[in-house]
Amino acid sequence: MTSHLASTSSSVAPSPLKILLAEDHPVNQKVALLLLKKCGYQADVVVNGKAVLEALAKCPYQVILMDVQMPEIGGIQATQQIHQQYDSEQWPYIIALTASVTQGDRDDCLAAGMQAFLTKPIQVQALKAALMAAEEHFSAIIPTGLTANPQVTLLPNNDSPLLDTTVLDGIRTLAGEAAPTILADLVEDFLADIPSNLNGIQTAIAQQDPEVLRQWGHRLRSSCANLGAAALSDLGHQLEDHGKAGTFPDAAATTSHLQNTYGETAITLRTWVTAVRYS
Repeated sequence: MTSHLASTSSSVAPSPLKILLAEDHPVNQKVALLLLKKCGYQADVVVNGKAVLEALAKCPYQVILMDVQMPEIGGIQATQQIHQQYDSEQWPYIIALTASVTQGDRDDCLAAGMQAFLTKPIQVQALKAALMAAEEHFSAIIPTGLTANPQVTLLPNNDSPLLDTTVLDGIRTLAGEAAPTILADLVEDFLADIPSNLNGIQTAIAQQDPEVLRQWGHRLRSSCANLGAAALSDLGHQLEDHGKAGTFPDAAATTSHLQNTYGETAITLRTWVTAVRYS
């Protein structure tokens, strides 16, 4: 099942480019659609790589914004299957979306057949550059196989502030006059999702499952970065690293810190939204 962004800003003529957004987190979906709308694009949305393959069988999407970490079938595996199932002239232009920022992650995406690589939180200029490269690709200005190289934005370091208000201000600008309502909805969706994420982390620690811990840490890191919850994102990054290393006692200590930081972040985010509403 796909959802559709029905309209774009009246100040920007919508592009005819057929775009599919593959992203499993609802907050990340909403932010990505706002960014696309700001750039003059619209997209259908699916939640995992399996749904990407099903959607592509029904509609010849030209561009796929592909989250790398998704349930059932991830972005890299989905890209590989697309290249196996379709002739090269039918391949969509695939742009990787990920919270990971290492050169190795970038190389893995490009080796799988993705043409470009964007890190979360996605920057509007980087997204616009990647989509313009896709349009040029399909108009044959850029030859097949040439990759785009948009700028990558690094995630917050350790000792991050509770909120990165530049990210929130960016969303506020994208939302325009509807900012108070859109931001309130985004914040409440985000805060409602954290407890299930925390439960998944605690279960992974109790079962001493490093891969599941890594996945939950990555999910937390990504969604928090997209909403400017810098301290929570940093803790998600730490949990992702604990999963990679299998350091469960350290992960348990980080999770305790996460619970406290979540409460502080919730108060601060809601206060910020209230200030926006009455500004």
